[in-house]
Amino acid sequence: MSSKAQRRGSDYRRKRKRFHNNQYTRKVSDKLDVDCICASAKKLCKESDLDKEVRNYNQSNGYRLINIDILLSELSQYVTCPNCNTKAVLKEKILYGLVSEFYVECYSCSTLSTFKSSPVIASGKDYEVNTRITYAMRTVGQGFCGIKHFCTAMDLPPPVSQKAYEKILRKINLASCEVADDSMKNAAKEEILASGSNEICVSGDEKYSRLLKLLRVTADIFRFVNALRTKDFEKGPLASEELSNAEIFWVKVTQNDFYSSEITCLKSDKPLQKDSKL
Repeated sequence: MSSKAQRRGSDYRRKRKRFHNNQYTRKVSDKLDVDCICASAKKLCKESDLDKEVRNYNQSNGYRLINIDILLSELSQYVTCPNCNTKAVLKEKILYGLVSEFYVECYSCSTLSTFKSSPVIASGKDYEVNTRITYAMRTVGQGFCGIKHFCTAMDLPPPVSQKAYEKILRKINLASCEVADDSMKNAAKEEILASGSNEICVSGDEKYSRLLKLLRVTADIFRFVNALRTKDFEKGPLASEELSNAEIFWVKVTQNDFYSSEITCLKSDKPLQKDSKL
């Protein structure tokens, strides 16, 4: 018998341990009122515009993924010819990329009416769904090969050709630059109106500083290579045009599929196409 047990009397009763709830099974109370300290935290705590758009989304607009066999078989039961009021047939044919052309054909009076599954963008005369799939896949870091894999896995029609994809991508890049310029101009105007002064301070983080250094190094390399070609070694600070060319170069590099067709040709020892960008 231990010395501790000897000191206890015969009438000693061990105290029972009280249960104070399990921290993992405890009921979670309502949302805590988070005290946002910085501006970024305040923005994160607020409901985003995207959440508002999803919540207020009109269910009768936009695009849907639907099995075409179900659509044609169900609608064909109710489709009638507008001229002779007899039963008509609804059929589909692939037109261009993910765009389908549907036509209603009446065998009685030979009436034929057609409609397409996607509207046309007025500015570029391209179908909206092909532009949307290109923009959406670039947003998640995928290019032309990613679109093809996605369409194959989802049993969708094949996308547009590589040449058409690059054409759409160039238009998206131009539109993105215009939107970015307008956004920065509007932000500058708002700041001027709010502060009442044209002297606006601009701050950049470490990532911005590294990016600027990369552009300067690239511009220096371009200047050196150009000097070797022209035998004209110019000195002095970099011009804005040189920095602009360096920025354009890195934008093209980051677009993974910009030279994908040329890379494929070089790897397979095939000659480059006449309209190649190289």
